[in-house]
Amino acid sequence: MPNWHVHRFWCLRLGISEDVCRRIDEIIDFGKEFKGYNISHDWCRGSVGRFILASLLFYQELGVDGVKAMILHYTLDHIESLLKEGFSHDEVLWRALAWIKFAGAEHVIHYISTLPTEKRLKYVLSQEWSYYNYLIMDCQIHLKEKPENCEEIKNTIVNAAQETLSFIQKNFNEIVTSIKCDT
Repeated sequence: MPNWHVHRFWCLRLGISEDVCRRIDEIIDFGKEFKGYNISHDWCRGSVGRFILASLLFYQELGVDGVKAMILHYTLDHIESLLKEGFSHDEVLWRALAWIKFAGAEHVIHYISTLPTEKRLKYVLSQEWSYYNYLIMDCQIHLKEKPENCEEIKNTIVNAAQETLSFIQKNFNEIVTSIKCDT
């Protein structure tokens, strides 16, 4: 996966403090126990439930910047994996953005891959952020919050995910170059 200097560079460019960036890198890459869960390098991949839970846990511990840094970290790792698998630039872009938009739901990404190539990115960008609705239930269960507080937390996390997605889309060419130069 990309070295920490790549993660840190993009995390700082997203406007997140170095301390939050470092904490996220350490928790994810060292596979440390975090809030009662063994968070690891691939923990969020392919699982809406773990993606949502990680979003809540990082929000609870590090606020909105923790969510952005977590999404960014996992997305940079995902981009590097896709590049190593030989996916085209356009394919890596829509898959990375879909991973964020659909909270890691592999079945949705698989469905999108069956669409005509020229329609995939447009499809991803046109969809609602509906997978984040799971945040409300998980917030009540894991954070023991009231439903109205969970709705506000969900909206905050969705805004963080939207901001991170837009940042990655805007800087995608530079991100890919920095990852390729790192390997």
